[in-house]
Formats: sequence, C-alpha cells, structure tokens
Amino acid sequence: MKRDPLAGHTAGFISRVMAFGIDFVVISVTLLLVAAGATAVESLLAGPLYVGVRFAVTVGATVFAAVFAIIYPIVFWTLFGQTPGKMLMGLRIVRTNGQPLRLGHAVLRYVGWVLSAAALFVGFVWILVDKRRQGWDDKIGDTLVIYTERNPLRELAARREAGPPLARGMG
Repeated sequence: MKRDPLAGHTAGFISRVMAFGIDFVVISVTLLLVAAGATAVESLLAGPLYVGVRFAVTVGATVFAAVFAIIYPIVFWTLFGQTPGKMLMGLRIVRTNGQPLRLGHAVLRYVGWVLSAAALFVGFVWILVDKRRQGWDDKIGDTLVIYTERNPLRELAARREAGPPLARGMG
C-alpha cells in the first residue's frame, strides 16, 4: 500500500473525536462487564451474613472503574503513543520535539484532558482554532497528535472499494 499523504501532519478535530469515541466504547464495555460481574457476585451472596462482602465487591468495582478510566489512556499513551482508538484512526501522540511520550508528559496531558472537559470542553474545541491543532491537553502535555503512515480504517475502506481480490485482476 502506498504511503499516506497525511502521514506526519497534525490530526484534525474529527479524527480525534472519532478516536475518542472508539476509546470511550472500549472503556464503557470494560466497565459494564466489571459491573455485571460485581452484580452477579453480589446476587450470589444474598442474605445478611454477606453484607460486608457485597459492600467490598461494590467498593472494589467502583475503585476499579475510576482507576481504569484514568490509567487506560496514560498507559497506552506512554507505551504505544496511541490508544486503540487512535491506532484505528491512524493517529499517534508525539511530543512537540518529536520524541516519544514519557509517563510525566502523559500525566500532564491527562491533567490537560480533565481541565479541557471541566471548562465545558472548550479545551478540545480549541483544536479547531489553533494553528498547530493543539487542544489544551496537548499544550499542557507538550504534545501533538499526528497522522501515522498506516490508517487501518482507511486501508479497509480502500480494500472494500477495490472489490474482492479476484475481481481486481479481471479488469
């Protein structure tokens, strides 16, 4: 497959929103499965004898949900420079100097994420007006979101457009 002409350019708002949406679904499904498991365990432990255990399961599931929602992006940003949503959208996070993201910058970027959301999402909308397409999370974390060489979703669309393998050679 030929090189993506967007590779290395800063990613736009829509691509980033779509990547976030994919990650939101991954996080939500994970937390729903944990909640369903906790509910199943709690229902098995009916009666006054198990009140403490049911409470511990509820607290454990709640703590897991909070920690997972924070750790998920930070770990993926640090280890891979991209979350699964960004991978599917062909996006990568890099520092403004081109270096890979390290834990400290990932944490700062997450703080910027929280501030962007707390300010009625203005920090994310900022991407639309910033000449480098940086949101507040990028500014605080000293990062850019760029298009990568490979975009799995665009490659899939191109393969579908081309038709089945046998049909391509029959023209």
